[in-house]
Amino acid sequence: MRDERHAVKPMPQIVGIARVELSVSDLDRSVAWYCRLLGARDVFRNRNVDRAFSACAILEPASRTVLAFTQHDVREGSQFTPHRVGLDHLSFAFLIGLRSTPGKPDSTSSASSTMRSTIRVSPLP
Repeated sequence: MRDERHAVKPMPQIVGIARVELSVSDLDRSVAWYCRLLGARDVFRNRNVDRAFSACAILEPASRTVLAFTQHDVREGSQFTPHRVGLDHLSFAFLIGLRSTPGKPDSTSSASSTMRSTIRVSPLP
């Protein structure tokens, strides 16, 4: 009889990103900017006095992706540089429907007429 405790189980399939967490220098300003950009809403806020940080999470309603932000009381290092080990950038994929042309079928109804695109946004003010 086979020992089920040691059986190799298939890896679960990744179906999306559940959460991205970013360290920020100004929690309130960052959360407000991402909420405006993505139409997201603030769903969690917490202050951890013992570990000296404040945190917030926002929920993007269409994809249900959670973006979490942490502001540490003491920051290490200087301004961001892509040459430092860590997160280089964050890019969102958007579905952009094409507008219909008068006299033609609605182009957004066809999967082939919807494209995935990356949109660059300006930094925080």
